[in-house]
Amino acid sequence: MLSFLSLLLALGLLIGVHEYGHYKMAVGLGVGVERFSFGFGPVLYKKSFVAAKPWGKSRQDHPRCTSEFVLSLFPLGGYVKFLDGGRENLPEHLSALSFDQQALWARALIVLAGPVANLLLAFVLLSGMFMLGVNEPLAFLNQPPPGSIAKRVGFLGGDQVERIVPVGGNAIQVTSLGDFERNFQEHCLLNQSGCSVEVLRETDWPLVNFNDQGELTLKHSSSVQVQLRWPAHESGSESQTLSDLGLSGPWAPPVIEQVQPDEAAQAAGLQRGDWILEVNGVEVHDAKTLKSIISLSGVSDPPTLLHLSVMRGAKKGPTRLDFELTPKRTLKDGRWEGRMGVYLGGRPAQTVVHQSPMQALSSAWKTSTLWSWKIGEAIWKLLTFQSSLKSLAGPITMAQSAGESAHVGLAAFLAYLAMVSLNLGIFNLLPIPVLDGGHLAGYVWEGAWGRPLPKGVVSVLQRVGLIFILILTLLAFFNDLIRVFSA
Repeated sequence: MLSFLSLLLALGLLIGVHEYGHYKMAVGLGVGVERFSFGFGPVLYKKSFVAAKPWGKSRQDHPRCTSEFVLSLFPLGGYVKFLDGGRENLPEHLSALSFDQQALWARALIVLAGPVANLLLAFVLLSGMFMLGVNEPLAFLNQPPPGSIAKRVGFLGGDQVERIVPVGGNAIQVTSLGDFERNFQEHCLLNQSGCSVEVLRETDWPLVNFNDQGELTLKHSSSVQVQLRWPAHESGSESQTLSDLGLSGPWAPPVIEQVQPDEAAQAAGLQRGDWILEVNGVEVHDAKTLKSIISLSGVSDPPTLLHLSVMRGAKKGPTRLDFELTPKRTLKDGRWEGRMGVYLGGRPAQTVVHQSPMQALSSAWKTSTLWSWKIGEAIWKLLTFQSSLKSLAGPITMAQSAGESAHVGLAAFLAYLAMVSLNLGIFNLLPIPVLDGGHLAGYVWEGAWGRPLPKGVVSVLQRVGLIFILILTLLAFFNDLIRVFSA
């Protein structure tokens, strides 16, 4: 029930905002609106009203136009019906309000306003999410790769960043991994004088535990504070990412969270909570490195024999044990990989981070830009058959995702709404007939050739576009059913 109600709320908000974008731009530019419909099917509620006056004009200079708001049974879409002299005989005093009588730029703005409203809504939702507070991993760092700048500076896997101290500036307390990344970029990479990074480093063996959600908790017994100097000249190009410099997270220790039955790890005697220290004499400091070593062991045939040095906790103190096993060789995405049959690392410990309004706006802009790029990339790969059509998701998956995010909390639900709103806005901009992007493509043709496409051509293109959308919808629904019955 929560999933269904969450989906209805999501669709209602996103579709309503999209159609309101069209409506507001049309009314503002002086176009008459006959009907603003939310949903399809049988009408549940209807109300007439007089549309607002256009921007920059008084009511006396503008004919009164009565509009109709309609709420229908099925909230899976909506539409705005404009006055159109090409389809109906309009009274003389309303002919100037007809959509088809507007300049090309005005028609294009009205069509564009719907998708833009969704993009703006996503930005607003993300800003609210960041101000409400989001869960971010604590600032534990992975082991830097050999030869990286972070390795030369002295970072180790498992270091927890506490503070950043710019040269000549005040110390900045770090609360989360995202907080570290933002402040390190600003005060270390872009600061010509460099900075110091203060980290907590474990000197004794932490006790390992997992909570009911699989989140790893470490009870530290002894830590030391280490100050690492990051000179400005080590930063290299300002365009480098933190990952390029060897700084990445979230850190997860090389601890076994779960041992799968009838696999190599169980046969060797490994247990949940075992901390893997070395593999074939090579020290391991994080789950990421360990996964890479295990995966590479399956490249050869037979797989590489693994000698593991493991720390196992006990009431009287941890014990160091040695194990030997041969991973299972599996084919994944066309590549041979090794598999031990364990889940590693657990969920990284997290904290809730609240941002100020200015920080939230900046984070919302960066996040919406990144997500938009990823959505566009995913759509391009689908259209060019670089990714499988099985990745398409339909209403069942949407309902499940909506319910899961709503169950987690308001911030997670806002993130879900923002992602769907971005998808809706970007998808509608595709140059497919019946979508807003298809209308915009027609206006580009009209602007280039000085005349609109023939009505017969437009009719055929719209039928083709509608069939294409229906095929995508059926594929998405079919994928949903496959996921449900194969779960």
